Amino acid sequence: MKRRILKIFKNIAFVFLITCSVGCLNNIEDVTGTVQTNVSFSADVQPIMQQHCVSCHNNNFANNNFNATSYESILSGSGTVYGNQIVVPNEPDQSGLVDIIEPDPESGLQRMPTGGSLSGDEIQIIRAWIREGAQNN
Repeated sequence: MKRRILKIFKNIAFVFLITCSVGCLNNIEDVTGTVQTNVSFSADVQPIMQQHCVSCHNNNFANNNFNATSYESILSGSGTVYGNQIVVPNEPDQSGLVDIIEPDPESGLQRMPTGGSLSGDEIQIIRAWIREGAQNN
């Protein structure tokens, strides 16, 4: 009888563990999004910047020397933390912009935008734009 109760308890514990694990997996933030191609700065990237970045990163340069108001200002930004361009054409993984919008930035800075995050699709749009050469199109 004790063996049977112990076996039932083990089965219940196993089911509980699996249920909790699946629940945790569902709480992981999805930043993968759909891989994008043929991204346009004016049609795809600039609207993201306008919606999520420009309210803080504008002409006053108060926030890490990054100005998100135009193509020219984004490409010329150097950022004091990254020590190089915030956007490195063709190199999304070397671009500070990508680092700061993805979870757990390597720079140690707070993830942007403050108080929220970009969707997985928005992150993929920015990554694709940079991967495709960060063109002014």
